[in-house]
Amino acid sequence: MHVSLPCPNNIRKIPANFAWVDRRLRDKKLLGTTSFTELALYLFLILAADKQGVSYYSTEKIAGLFDYQMQPTDVIRYRNALFDKGMIGFLPFKNNYAEGVYQVLPLPNSIQQPVPCHHSTDISSLGDIIQSLQNSSYSGK
Repeated sequence: MHVSLPCPNNIRKIPANFAWVDRRLRDKKLLGTTSFTELALYLFLILAADKQGVSYYSTEKIAGLFDYQMQPTDVIRYRNALFDKGMIGFLPFKNNYAEGVYQVLPLPNSIQQPVPCHHSTDISSLGDIIQSLQNSSYSGK
């Protein structure tokens, strides 16, 4: 089957540093259960990740890259939502600390049954982390 291209003289070439988006995001209907801001953060994390899905950006740096249309507290909220949906892992650098290591995970089959992210026993629970984040304040610079 021959398909006419809208721009045949401008065909995309995938660069060596290509960051892919798993098509299951569409196929498993995760788009409808994930907010636009959560998807924006998810896309950023895909673009920032190494080949293991890992990145280390601070919440302040991420907010700045979004030209502060997201505040650091928003980044944390969206990060927690993606974590709860099993789309990313997050490991704080130390207990009750807002900054840490992000990992883009294989997408779950559905948001209702996320793939759990296991941590060693010396890491606080997500509830403890959320509680500590609610108690901390950000300048929003």
